[in-house]
Amino acid sequence: MKKITYTLLFAVITLLPCCRQDSADNALARADDIANSRLKSPVQVNLLPSEITDYVELNSAPFGIEDAFHTPGEGYEIWLGDGQELYFDERGAFLCRRPHPRTGRGYGPAGDRCMRGDAIIIDDLPAALRDYVAAHYPDAAAKTVVDKRGRLFAVELTNGVILLFNRDGSFIRECDGLDGADRRCMAGREARPAMLPQPAREYIRTSHHEADINKVVRKWNGAWAVQMSDGEILLFRPSGAFAGLCN
Repeated sequence: MKKITYTLLFAVITLLPCCRQDSADNALARADDIANSRLKSPVQVNLLPSEITDYVELNSAPFGIEDAFHTPGEGYEIWLGDGQELYFDERGAFLCRRPHPRTGRGYGPAGDRCMRGDAIIIDDLPAALRDYVAAHYPDAAAKTVVDKRGRLFAVELTNGVILLFNRDGSFIRECDGLDGADRRCMAGREARPAMLPQPAREYIRTSHHEADINKVVRKWNGAWAVQMSDGEILLFRPSGAFAGLCN
């Protein structure tokens, strides 16, 4: 009996990576169906399922939705302000994300979305932002600068690179969506663990008592992100209610 049990356990463990890969491949195939359908058409952000807008607020802040499309019977294609695409099924469940790395031809349509905003002059930017550009791109200069809806700044350099910054001038990343989940989910203003709402502190105490808090940030929308010593990133709503893990 033990031999049969161990054999079944080994089979399950062996199959798990394959199942994950099959699931990822299926999500990409469904995203292709959404993206390439001739039935795909623009949709207003306020008409999107709440599951999609909630996901973006929790997982992609400070970047918001620049464009949204719907393919009937398949799902939704969402373009964010950092140039990446997100795909969701008809019910609003997340499928996958696609970045758009820069090539010799630029970022493609991602660059247009990153540079949407009100044009401003570089002298109006925070000193920290100007210092970052001067230090890290000494052979390039700012070509175009935009204020993105009062949330972010985007700077296109003379070498074609587009950089994204927080309002305080701190660098976020290049316009391509190529970031780790930790950078994406932990974007925000750092806060002390004691500043977390009571429900969040209680959830961490009871559900993650074997790990310590490494870092806490308050996101632009009021939500909280907590990076734990075991590598997990916990997301909480402004009230402190647990919203899910960063993915």
